[in-house]
Amino acid sequence: MKTPHLTILILLSCWMVPAQYNSDSKTQNWNNIISVSKMEGTHTSGLQFSYLKNTNYWWNDWLIPLSFGFQTKEIQEDTFLESPYQSVTKTQGTLGLSGYKPIAPQWLLNIEVDAILGNEILVDLFNQRNERFVFGFGSSQGVIFVPSYQWGIVLQAGIYQDIVNSKLYTFDVGMHFGAGLRF
Repeated sequence: MKTPHLTILILLSCWMVPAQYNSDSKTQNWNNIISVSKMEGTHTSGLQFSYLKNTNYWWNDWLIPLSFGFQTKEIQEDTFLESPYQSVTKTQGTLGLSGYKPIAPQWLLNIEVDAILGNEILVDLFNQRNERFVFGFGSSQGVIFVPSYQWGIVLQAGIYQDIVNSKLYTFDVGMHFGAGLRF
């Protein structure tokens, strides 16, 4: 991802943060959301699977739902070609805190902070396999559209940042966009 594109994304996300949506009722009328997001970063690309359970627990103006996530990522070709490995497989789970702030009817601002736990399997040029525990921290900022009817398609987009102890990279930044189902 080019630096100007990243700068524009960061500025747009900062511009949306001060937006306010005044709602007399601090209740979101959805129960569960499952979603799949495509992730494209400077060093990785992959998918994220997420589940949200609405508890209608609020901290000031932020809704704090119960959330779980799972990611599978592949290393970008440029990063991989600079490494001494012939193949890499990486899987990681996230456990953290998500906050959602209403900014307009059916639109929520999303901020997440996660601990990253997973593994990477590295095979070097001599066919030696090395499986490693991977850990780190991640964050994400974005927007999510939640339809007002009971069953519906959820849309989301945003940016993410990861710091991990991978043998191939330590910092990854990128975009994610996805869809899901509200039920």
